[in-house]
Amino acid sequence: MSNRPRCSTTPTGKRSISGGEKRRVSIACELVTSPSILFLDEPTSGLDAYNAYNVVESLTSLARDYNRTVVFTIHQPRSNIVAMFDHLVLLARGKAVYSGEFSKCHDYIERIGQPCPPGFNIADYLSTFFRIWPLNQVLTVSCRV
Repeated sequence: MSNRPRCSTTPTGKRSISGGEKRRVSIACELVTSPSILFLDEPTSGLDAYNAYNVVESLTSLARDYNRTVVFTIHQPRSNIVAMFDHLVLLARGKAVYSGEFSKCHDYIERIGQPCPPGFNIADYLSTFFRIWPLNQVLTVSCRV
């Protein structure tokens, strides 16, 4: 099997790379200048589960191994991706409803009386929970800077 990127042919006969490859190349272009803070809007959008995991794993490695701050938005991540997060900020209807260590998120939702069922993907549970739970009954946790 070749390591060359798979290319598709456009209607004009020109070859192009896939959308996922374009996304990864755009992230790589941002890294060329070695920024201390990297902001990304949905870096996993349009990627399959394997490539989404690899992108987040690379960003996590960048943050930990090279002391960089990486901030990104993500919608409906898989549990193996969420498990890599250090810090989590949850927004619901334009309001921050949780900001803190990912490892403490379980305790938080238990404190407000809505524990995640055993074996349930915490990311799926949180996205559903905060969509239907009244915001006035949610404790807003402030973020330490």
